Amino acid sequence: MSSIQVLYDLCQYPEYFEALRMEAETHSGSDEKLELSAEKPLLDSFIKESNRVTPGEAISIRRKVIAPVTLPGGVSLQQGDAIIVAQQNIMQDESNFHNAQSFKGFRFAPGDPECTESSRFADIDPSYLLWGAGKHGW
Repeated sequence: MSSIQVLYDLCQYPEYFEALRMEAETHSGSDEKLELSAEKPLLDSFIKESNRVTPGEAISIRRKVIAPVTLPGGVSLQQGDAIIVAQQNIMQDESNFHNAQSFKGFRFAPGDPECTESSRFADIDPSYLLWGAGKHGW
């Protein structure tokens, strides 16, 4: 679904097409395997932003509690309880992303003032939960 959404967004926001095309042409013809985020940071950012604004699901990281636990905030969870994360709300929250309701295709590209050190599509970040974050995520 995410690749289809990227194509929809490219059609909806044609102002990004030329820069993405130029970036792709710069690296075409190379026989070496390219790392998307290093060699094509604009495309990497566009894909990440597309998935941030329109994730495939509104919720993610579904888990079932296997042993009773009390969270730092005092909430107690019992064995068998189900918990989920509202990823869409987190990824569209103004406290996580400036102008979060707007599509900004190069939001995560180097050179953008909003770009953080950890801004690649495949990175794990508490404000970008598309991939979840297993016990080795942090």
